[in-house]
Amino acid sequence: MLTKHQGQEVHGFMRYACAFFTGKYRRQVSSEVMALSPSTSCKSVKGVTSFCDYAIQMLQAACPRRLDSAIEKRPLLIFTDECWEPNFAGIGAILVDMATGQKLVCNGVVPDALIRKWNQLDGDHIIYQVELYVMVLIRWRFRSLLLNRKSIWLVDIGSTRYCAIKGLSQSPIMLFLVREFYELDSESPTYSWIERVPSSSNLPDGPSRHECTEALRILDIAHVTPFEHPDELAGRLL
Repeated sequence: MLTKHQGQEVHGFMRYACAFFTGKYRRQVSSEVMALSPSTSCKSVKGVTSFCDYAIQMLQAACPRRLDSAIEKRPLLIFTDECWEPNFAGIGAILVDMATGQKLVCNGVVPDALIRKWNQLDGDHIIYQVELYVMVLIRWRFRSLLLNRKSIWLVDIGSTRYCAIKGLSQSPIMLFLVREFYELDSESPTYSWIERVPSSSNLPDGPSRHECTEALRILDIAHVTPFEHPDELAGRLL
């Protein structure tokens, strides 16, 4: 177990590396290092082992950060939302590319296998996990679109936003999901900023409930893009 001072030293070195020459994908590792010191809650052997395996994988993927002077300055706007009711976990998202004008309305449901797994580990109230899953799913599905682009994420749950920014959570599912979110930055980096949007102003609220008419009308597009759940991602999360 690290002492508090050792944890602070390792954390400082890794944050420096993230900021100056590797990028955000190692930020999650640096955040979790501090959680191993005795000043925080006690970690189980299984939890420490899981973190060490993850940290080794991310460190081995480390490569120099590249900055492109010709990067597109106009961002992608990404709005996410969820609908958690007994036996139903609806998800919705709106993507607007400020550079090309492309607009997408996405909706779907979280696979039952994931819901059952999350209920076993985190209990019945998993609304935060559902919205974070939407963010991970977007990173997987639209990795080519997000590659080397600025992205502004707008979520309507403060706890989900905090977890995505800080990379820490007492929930094992939230922690695993946020690891997946940042791991994608090692192969498909995006310059992301995560902010909160009030629920009353969050357009994907309708799509998360399978009510897409208003969102399609406001964005002036004709079709909904259904969420797909890649087998590889589902396997990793299970």
